[in-house]
Amino acid sequence: MVDRAEPLQKNGLKPDSSFFKAIENVIVAWPTKLALAPKLAAEILAYLVTTSLVLQPAEMRALRSWPMPTVAQPIWEEGVFCSSDV
Repeated sequence: MVDRAEPLQKNGLKPDSSFFKAIENVIVAWPTKLALAPKLAAEILAYLVTTSLVLQPAEMRALRSWPMPTVAQPIWEEGVFCSSDV
């Protein structure tokens, strides 16, 4: 048995589709499968259209002063992923 981070279904099985629920000013969302992420995004955007929320682009200029994180090397370039010494 595995503890799953997804909405509980009445039948106890894994969800068939993506899930989102608006709770006050937060939208809780689970795509349940990565392939369902675009469907979930479309559902959330359709929901937002039905609200009085006015969508605006985020102001990103303040982030320019933040330090740029480094990008990690892929594990196969570290020489430990496929070792012939195993």
